[in-house]
Amino acid sequence: MSRIKLASTVILSRGADDDPEVYLTLRSAELKFFGGYWVFPGGNLNKKVDYHSENESLDLALIRCALREILEEIDVLSSTLGKTFSKKEKQELKKSIIESPNDWQSFLAGFGTNFALVNPVFRITTPPFIPIRFDTQFMHVRALNDEVPEVDNYELVDGCFIKPQVAVDAWENGKMEIAPPVLFLLRLLAKHGLINFIDHAQEATRGLD
Repeated sequence: MSRIKLASTVILSRGADDDPEVYLTLRSAELKFFGGYWVFPGGNLNKKVDYHSENESLDLALIRCALREILEEIDVLSSTLGKTFSKKEKQELKKSIIESPNDWQSFLAGFGTNFALVNPVFRITTPPFIPIRFDTQFMHVRALNDEVPEVDNYELVDGCFIKPQVAVDAWENGKMEIAPPVLFLLRLLAKHGLINFIDHAQEATRGLD
């Protein structure tokens, strides 16, 4: 039986709720898991970094995971914390995550534990036949107009804001390889917009574990 890894994924959106754009990233073709596919940004829970104490809830750790991952992967932080950060400040914070996790934790602790701009939507566990299984918490974050995502050029080699239906059409025409869970959610977003997406996504993913 494959071990299940905990992870967070972020649906970063901009524009009107009834006709949004979402940010997709292209994973390096060299990666074993969905290499060469377009996905939402996110990654594995790091217990040593995302938990600040033994008694904290998994829900809070997964939110912190989302904050950390989209900072590391696409240079987004102002949109999640509601405060403007310069590129230099974000680079220094990314460095601290790797070299001095305690400094990153202290920084994040200054914002408390109620991250109102990071909204948990639903969780999905990949099915048993998948070699690498993930229990993933999907979050929704609205991108600030003055914060432009930028991929890390390591695990991710490209990124763009795109309307869900445009992405689905590109997949159908063979122009974009989109990971199946992401394609599933893009279809829901294209049909329902952000306003009704969450309810439909929660209903559609209930019982998929």
